[in-house]
Amino acid sequence: MKTTLLVLVLSCVFPCSFIDAQTKQTALFPDSVKPKKPADKYPTIDLYMALPFHQNGWGAGMGFFSPSVNFKSPYQPLHVRIGGEFYMMELAHRSLGNVPLNAPQTGDAKIRLSQNTLGFNFIARFSAAYSERITPYGDLFVGARNSWTALRITPNQKQDGYDESTSQTLASSWQFSYGASAGVLWRLNKNVKLNTGLMYTSNLKAGQIADIAKANVVSGTIVTENTSAPKNLWVLKVGLTILIDDEETKKRKCHCDCDHHDSNVWNNTSTNTRSANTRSNHVNVNVRSSK
Repeated sequence: MKTTLLVLVLSCVFPCSFIDAQTKQTALFPDSVKPKKPADKYPTIDLYMALPFHQNGWGAGMGFFSPSVNFKSPYQPLHVRIGGEFYMMELAHRSLGNVPLNAPQTGDAKIRLSQNTLGFNFIARFSAAYSERITPYGDLFVGARNSWTALRITPNQKQDGYDESTSQTLASSWQFSYGASAGVLWRLNKNVKLNTGLMYTSNLKAGQIADIAKANVVSGTIVTENTSAPKNLWVLKVGLTILIDDEETKKRKCHCDCDHHDSNVWNNTSTNTRSANTRSNHVNVNVRSSK
């Protein structure tokens, strides 16, 4: 009798304990926060168009980020990725016409002046889980930024033995830079997200470049002066973030093996404005020190 009673008691206690434990676990980790497919275990690539505020230009950039360094903690609300990016933008441009070419060339050339910037950043990205439909993120970065003034010379008539167009740098300045970005990722499909963000970047100090706004032609010579390069920039970024899913890549590779050789046949051709047997075009330029 005592043995039968003990069996009945244990048969009630163990199921009740299991149900209680399951209830506590469900309360601690509700369905709304259970991990979905671990998109954060994949590296990503950012491809974006860059639109600088208060400037008359645009550019493009590309970034590469590691998988989330803490994706193995599925209930972690904040994910951290380490990566880098580079971007290039034209900030302003100006055209000058009918500038005499230097001897022995004859005739005039069209001149295009531009102010440009190129940046390289080392980034720490903080974000919500990439498996979500909408993912806010913030970036902190340090790097280097180059500002320069470019000159392009295009003769009105092509001359034998000379380039169709020649480009050269009038002034250039590299500076240490730092900044931050904030944005939102909008899921388009399993591996692609729309990326919209705002970036602020600043140089430690302003460098010197040629001022294209003050450039003019005096007695056949382009005359301008040095000026400070833009130190602070606000940039709108619009593009795509692509998850590099190795598993999907391997599946597609297996399905495409049958026509692999045909798909690798492509034509690698390019055009250049300069051949090996031509010489550069030249005009007189005088960049004066800033007052």
